[in-house]
Amino acid sequence: MTMHSEPYSTTALARPEDRMRAMAVPTDLDHMYSIATRMHDARLVPSSIGSIEGAFLAMCKGAEFGLLPQQSLAGFYVIGNIAHPYGTCLRGIVRASPGFEDEIEGCVEGVAEMRHMASEQNPYEPGSARQLLFAELQRSLTRRLKRVEERAGNKSIPAYFCGYSVLKRQGADPVCVLFDSFDSERAQLSAKSDVWKKYPQRMHMHRAGAYNRREVFSSALMGLEMTA
Repeated sequence: MTMHSEPYSTTALARPEDRMRAMAVPTDLDHMYSIATRMHDARLVPSSIGSIEGAFLAMCKGAEFGLLPQQSLAGFYVIGNIAHPYGTCLRGIVRASPGFEDEIEGCVEGVAEMRHMASEQNPYEPGSARQLLFAELQRSLTRRLKRVEERAGNKSIPAYFCGYSVLKRQGADPVCVLFDSFDSERAQLSAKSDVWKKYPQRMHMHRAGAYNRREVFSSALMGLEMTA
């Protein structure tokens, strides 16, 4: 495959400082394709990417965010000729964005834990970004808790999970996104992937975070397609 392009510079999170590391920074698209080919032939391309073309696509997408080739191979997977970031990679891209101020994320397990978190005293310093984030989380959990209890009625809810992500851009109000067991059940995610059965806390958290980061940092992500 032959391509002609102008050299590009990288703002890689791990900027190379010596000659050996500098060799891993592509000078143009031909060089990047050569790296993808060598990695594939050496069987160093993850199975979630597979082909030389998939590796090249992941590297190109990662380069848009200043990632080195191996960072891109570890941080992206390819479905339908589109490179998607894993949750940890997406988190890193957003946190490295100039407008990022702070975030909190996690997953509550069970209605009792949700009720406790929604009503406990805010532990952060008044007026701080973290205090504003936690206050927004509590408001969101209180609203969701009411809906969950109305839906359950007198019945108990077994294995309930609610992932949350609260993001704050500089100069803007915090934004909270929740993704709970009812959402994942509606999307039939457990039926589609064993990962949702094995790691429900982490997957609900990542799904909430993916939706929130795509919404709050859409300009920084340049319309990047995202799935958790």
